[in-house]
Amino acid sequence: MGDLYYSKFEIEVLSEVDARALDAAIERCLDVRNSYALNVFRLDACGPYVASKAREFDAALRAFDGAKASKKTELTASMARRRGGSLSSAIRRAQETVEVQAREGETFHVFDDVLPPTRFTPDMSVRVMYQWRASSSESWTHGFIEFTHLVVSRKDYTQPPPKRKPSAAVAARKQQEDLFAEWDHLRKLALWSVRDYFRDGGVASDIPKVFPVRLDRYSKRLDNHSAEFWKPQADDNGH
Repeated sequence: MGDLYYSKFEIEVLSEVDARALDAAIERCLDVRNSYALNVFRLDACGPYVASKAREFDAALRAFDGAKASKKTELTASMARRRGGSLSSAIRRAQETVEVQAREGETFHVFDDVLPPTRFTPDMSVRVMYQWRASSSESWTHGFIEFTHLVVSRKDYTQPPPKRKPSAAVAARKQQEDLFAEWDHLRKLALWSVRDYFRDGGVASDIPKVFPVRLDRYSKRLDNHSAEFWKPQADDNGH
């Protein structure tokens, strides 16, 4: 699964999962205190979200199975049931997302396979490619938008100062790690922004080729609204 879409293989596996049969299997798991009944559903191949919920349920069942005291058994049984409910909800949510993905794919697609640069600098950018059409009967319009961002260096006062100055190599490695984290944050914001724009009925012709992201006016950092290229910039009073 990418940042926006389930892969073809994940969609195939999800389509084979009968949600009601899964619910029945979850109940059997709770009865016998293990997750073997879930193996047939291949939940580890249903995307990272479902897979994580399956692991949480398995861990809760193990705790339930290992409980000896009555109070501990009661607590772990309750947790296992909650984890099972979360897994059931996760499957249904994933299947609903696949349906939305297929429906939206008729009129737009945002390519979420954005590769990182070989080296990161404070002056960074992310280019998002897309295809769009007004209806499924029309031809595709292909385009891109490049989100640019200049990272403002600032001290992290939440961390204690190092006991001694790091070497140049250590400092350079730390800088690259920090810049990668910032670039990856920018990448996700950019992808979500283009997808949300099309979801809201936006058209390709109104997308700019370049958009300098807007930092939070107080923290001077990226926030959830930084890449919203189609919205007017708020003034100093927040309007």
